[in-house]
Amino acid sequence: MRLIRRIVTSGTLVLMTGLVALPSAVAPSPAAAAYRGDCSDGQKGFAHAIIIRDSTNNWDGVIGDAIVRPLLPCLSPTSTKYSYPLVLPANLEGSASGEIVQIGYSRCGEPGGCGSNWPNDGEPHWVYTPDDDNGGGLTGFTAHASPVIGHRYRFKIEKIDFNTWRFCIRDLTTGGGYQCDLSSRSWSNDAPRAWWGTEVQNTEAAMGPKCCDTDIDMRWMQYHRVSQNDWRVVDGQPSCTKIVQDGITSFKSYWHCFIASTADTDGDGVINDQDTLRSHTDDH
Repeated sequence: MRLIRRIVTSGTLVLMTGLVALPSAVAPSPAAAAYRGDCSDGQKGFAHAIIIRDSTNNWDGVIGDAIVRPLLPCLSPTSTKYSYPLVLPANLEGSASGEIVQIGYSRCGEPGGCGSNWPNDGEPHWVYTPDDDNGGGLTGFTAHASPVIGHRYRFKIEKIDFNTWRFCIRDLTTGGGYQCDLSSRSWSNDAPRAWWGTEVQNTEAAMGPKCCDTDIDMRWMQYHRVSQNDWRVVDGQPSCTKIVQDGITSFKSYWHCFIASTADTDGDGVINDQDTLRSHTDDH
């Protein structure tokens, strides 16, 4: 899950012979919309649709909002080909190999489950990185009540001292406060990169929700600057960054990601210009 090193035919009519005709009273069913396919038909690897903020002064905190939407792993998973689509509204990457902290939500599509407190049960689950130096090894995050489809949540990671990370989620829809957990911090330096976005691990999985469900509308993306000791909102990003690696050779045409500029509030009544990231998958 690390961003780098992790981080129809043409329409010709064909006459078919030897087919059994349907009774005239029976009409063929229309084809069902396909937003995902069988895992075995896809390429295994990683694909991301994200916003990136690189730093010369380094960051030690990151925040992002997203709405919880249904996610679609690829179908008929096997022990070697599966997926667990991710919405990751808060990520920091360190300067050393394997250093990354993340928090967000996912739907597990791996046979037998994706890890501790992250079952393959068809439901969304919170995920985070309790170890900050193992290349993005995610596990279930249980400090907050389970995700509710349609609610907007805020995700936050921050360094609270040299040896400690704090991971938090709050339900903005209900007005709840942050529910947090702590983990050890092993990095020698602060983060030169923050990012926000979506990920899949198989080309037959859906990136973000299906079109045209309401989008995740990821916004209020912020990074904490160490030298200035302040939070800055991401604004004016020209486009979404699309990355494929480790076996996925191209960003598929049915995956979409774009950025809108939005004037919105962060819940305290103050209007801020900010970017909104939208990511979804077309019927294909």
